[in-house]
Amino acid sequence: MINKLDLVANIEKYYLNGTVESVKWNIVNNRLNVGFVSPNQDLVGRIECDIKLDDGTLGIFNTSGLLKMLSILDMDVIINVEKTHKVPTKLQIEDSNFSLQYSLADPYIIQTTPEISEPGYEVSFVVDSEFIMRFAKAKGALGSNVKDIFRMSTITNDEGNKQVKFVLGEPTSHSNKVEFTTEASFENLHDGFVSFNSAYVKEILNANKDDMTEAKGYLSTQGLLKLEFKTETGYSVYYLPELQIS
Repeated sequence: MINKLDLVANIEKYYLNGTVESVKWNIVNNRLNVGFVSPNQDLVGRIECDIKLDDGTLGIFNTSGLLKMLSILDMDVIINVEKTHKVPTKLQIEDSNFSLQYSLADPYIIQTTPEISEPGYEVSFVVDSEFIMRFAKAKGALGSNVKDIFRMSTITNDEGNKQVKFVLGEPTSHSNKVEFTTEASFENLHDGFVSFNSAYVKEILNANKDDMTEAKGYLSTQGLLKLEFKTETGYSVYYLPELQIS
């Protein structure tokens, strides 16, 4: 048996509300590993979690279709992989009421996840429920007609505490903006801002908020943001390159 809610929650961590549709599920020793990349290659990530399936690589071409099928099932499901000439072709998914067939794609037609050459990260900060709430409120306050941009900079407050300042909104003098800060660790202040995609971060935080046991963010002033989440049995990590703003 597989708990449907756990499975869906882990799928959502790469699907990110429709950001990523096509992935390869790599299963070894009842452990699922999924690398993924957004269509524009401006978001790369990986998730790991436990899953009771035989070893193999499964091509999931349309994750949205799989989620819709799972939505009609009870909490406990049985999943088996149907093979033709030893090649996985379908997922057989059952509960007490329904039997579903989800067609698998050839893994070779699905984009390979790029390898990330990680630089040194000068800045780190904790991602907790308070941070997630602040980011969501700031993003929501600006509405849907604002470009999906936020900027990060390092500061020290009046008490001398090191912080990261987040500024959501377009970087023009006449644009609406929302700012907030969070405690951070770094050696030296960095002059200027580094910009990233706020829509992606919103979806990442929303997908991971319910079951995370530990989460941190890491900023490289060379232009890379890393967000890392741990659960009791799983792991997810996301890499966002700096936005080039003209």
